[in-house]
Amino acid sequence: MSKSHVSLPGAAATRSLMGVSFQVVVPGEATGGTMHALVATFPPGMGMPPYHHDGVDEVYHVLEGCLTLMVDGREFEAPAGTTVFLEGGTVHAVRNDGDVPARLYEITRPAWPVDAFIADVEALLASGAPPAPEDMLAIYARYDLVPHG
Repeated sequence: MSKSHVSLPGAAATRSLMGVSFQVVVPGEATGGTMHALVATFPPGMGMPPYHHDGVDEVYHVLEGCLTLMVDGREFEAPAGTTVFLEGGTVHAVRNDGDVPARLYEITRPAWPVDAFIADVEALLASGAPPAPEDMLAIYARYDLVPHG
C-alpha cells in the first residue's frame, strides 16, 4: 500500500521563528522520514542568517513576493516563480528586502525536524532574556545546523 498525505488549506499548524512563519504541509512522519515540505512566510525585513546542514538537500520555490537569496556567497533576487536546488552542505540564507510579505515553498530530503528545532529555540527564548551563544549553538548542533557569519 502506498503512503499519501493531504494537507488542505489552513490544516497545517503555523510555527514562528525570528519573525518567519512556517507551516509544515507534508511532515516527515507522513513520508517515513524521506522528505518533508513546508511553506515559509517572510515579512518585510525578516529572514534567516547564513547556515548549512550536511546531508540535507533542499528545493526552494518562491510562491509570492521577492526574496534575496544567498547561495555559496552569491546573492541574488529571487522573484515569484524562482526555483533553487541546494545540495547538502551548501551555505545559504534567505531574507525579504521587499515591502510586502514573501512566501517560499521548501522541500527537504531527508525530512528535517523543523517543528522540533523551532520548539527548542522557543523554549530557549521563553525567558525573554537573550540566549547565551553557547546554548543557541548547542541547539544548532543538535539539528546538524552550522551557522556562518
